Amino acid sequence: MFLDLGAGIIIAILTSHFANVELSFTLIFFSVFFTIIPDMDFLYFYPKRHDTKYDHKHRDIIHYPLLYLPIGTILFWFLLGEIWALVFFTASFFHFFHDSIGIGWGIKWLYPFSKNNYSFLYLYSRKIKKGLRRPIFVFTEKKLPDMVREHGDPDWVRNIYYKWHPIAIFEFGGFVFSLILLYLYLK
Repeated sequence: MFLDLGAGIIIAILTSHFANVELSFTLIFFSVFFTIIPDMDFLYFYPKRHDTKYDHKHRDIIHYPLLYLPIGTILFWFLLGEIWALVFFTASFFHFFHDSIGIGWGIKWLYPFSKNNYSFLYLYSRKIKKGLRRPIFVFTEKKLPDMVREHGDPDWVRNIYYKWHPIAIFEFGGFVFSLILLYLYLK
């Protein structure tokens, strides 16, 4: 999540610089908002957070890039213009990419053509603290619940974000970097 916030700030800065638009609070706010909005479905599953069988479910509502990205981008293009469409697409794409590496169970990159979840490079596991490493993980609907039972962590928020862990360091580092970059850009 902290990396998403940082990415939103960086996307606002890059948009301001390359599209020659003012770096406003509105641009920063919506860039950040677009990087976290796909996780709003998390609120539905948060009350069930102590049951690992729901860990992968939060990404079953709106984490469908082949549908979400084109529909949202076209809507923003026609409603607010190409700059906002670009910000929406870039921020949302980053969120989906970020959700496909590290923690979580990937996303359905190819939905509606495939119901498989895809995750890349690294998968956090409570059993193997260093994580599972592989170029690509493919989880079928049938296989995913078994993987969640085997490797799921009911306290993943605490174990990832409240402890010194490579993912936490990377997440917080990216966020701090974005704040430093914002300060330097505004200076």
